[in-house]
Amino acid sequence: MLSVNIRDFSIFSSHLTGEELIEFTNVFFDQTYKPIHQQHGWVVGFFDDEMTAMFEPGGGQPDDHAERALKVALLIVLAAESFRKWITQRFPKRKLPEFSVGIGIHSGEATICDTNNGAAMETNLTGDTVEIAAHLHTITKTLGWSIATSSICANIAGERFSYRIVTGK
Repeated sequence: MLSVNIRDFSIFSSHLTGEELIEFTNVFFDQTYKPIHQQHGWVVGFFDDEMTAMFEPGGGQPDDHAERALKVALLIVLAAESFRKWITQRFPKRKLPEFSVGIGIHSGEATICDTNNGAAMETNLTGDTVEIAAHLHTITKTLGWSIATSSICANIAGERFSYRIVTGK
């Protein structure tokens, strides 16, 4: 499970019109779709400044989902760097904060919920895995990092990535 959050979104939303904010989020999240799909993940949902994606175990390599999620996280960080240039060009006279994201990744089970309220059908994920990924993207700001992953996900992904271990109190 990968959870991406745009940092300082409330500041962006207070300096952009509604139409500009929609363009802003659409342009950024469009850039995040490509690596997710390239790594055989799928976007589960959006909520304002947050996106959730899922990476199921793939054919023949049941544990490669964690590695694919971490690859996508790195590619999203690169997309965020490129997006900063777009912001500067699109809104040259605005005093906007530097664009950055927080990404949380965790591996585990999640329940897919299809909610039908009579007017619309919506698909969501629920469970501890979703909550832990969201919590991890929240703590990236405190740590000063762009990406935080659980030790479970790091262990599954293996040694192709460098990690810094942080323990809680």
